[in-house]
Amino acid sequence: MWSRLVRFEDDDQLVQYGEPDISADDDILELLNDGKLYAHSYKGKDIFSLSPSPGPRLHVKTLLGLLEESDVPLLRCIAINYKAPSEFSISGGAFSELFRYMDANWTQLLHEA
Repeated sequence: MWSRLVRFEDDDQLVQYGEPDISADDDILELLNDGKLYAHSYKGKDIFSLSPSPGPRLHVKTLLGLLEESDVPLLRCIAINYKAPSEFSISGGAFSELFRYMDANWTQLLHEA
């Protein structure tokens, strides 16, 4: 099984998951920028269904964010309004707004952003 998982684009412009072929002292971004970063690929359509055994060693052209938009369809967050109580406040509590749901498509942080 992997210990450091990355999602990347290989030389054939295919999106892959894999474990970088680096030592603890290597700088992954320096190797990427120098075109010397390789990873052992894993088969699977997302991080939740990857094969337990690594596959071939591939050249990493571009690092991508580990999660895709489809992996995180909805984020739940809590907003607190300290200035003035709201009509939605909980009796006996300081929260004025409970849960707001945001579309994860614009909140997801990607490496290339």
